[in-house]
Amino acid sequence: VVSSEDVGIRLDHFLVTRMPDFTRSRLQSLIKQGHVQVDQKPTDPSRKLKLDQSVTITIPEAQEAIPKGQEVPFD
Repeated sequence: VVSSEDVGIRLDHFLVTRMPDFTRSRLQSLIKQGHVQVDQKPTDPSRKLKLDQSVTITIPEAQEAIPKGQEVPFD
């Protein structure tokens, strides 16, 4: 919940201060993908927060990377 000291700051900055293990770019990506909601609605990273708004974040499960081969012509 947004407190009086957080009013007017951007959503991505708000999350960085509360989730220091995540980079700002990773948090922005989560916001753009709809994993972060303000008052139960998707939003954008630059949204300015208002008093008593509810911020919810859902971290998706990590997916295993599947490397793809590339054809390289050898002589």
